[in-house]
Amino acid sequence: MEGNGQKPWNRLPNETGEAYLAFCVFLNLGSQRSLHKVAQEIEGRPIEKLNAWADRFDWIARTELCEHYLEEEFSNYYAESLNNGYVFDETAFSQRERNGVSIFSTTRIKSFSSRV
Repeated sequence: MEGNGQKPWNRLPNETGEAYLAFCVFLNLGSQRSLHKVAQEIEGRPIEKLNAWADRFDWIARTELCEHYLEEEFSNYYAESLNNGYVFDETAFSQRERNGVSIFSTTRIKSFSSRV
């Protein structure tokens, strides 16, 4: 998935916009994620459809890869902060990472969903 520069949380070539939006919602739910919560966020999507997308587009593995990536970035940022004598600011890191991983932006999700 990353061999061609594609990150696992990016939209897959065969993934519809609607399916990708649902994946973004799933990913953004964090520790509270579930298909039922996605169904609540995206009204009108039957749980069976979400389940089919989750299986077909491997939401669990993609989510784990994304979380692993963010953990590594967090560790690197923390080490860099300490090595340079900076005070570590978790809020700044979180904002930097949210800006770096575009799917975390609620604004982008809302604008994307209006086009689907």
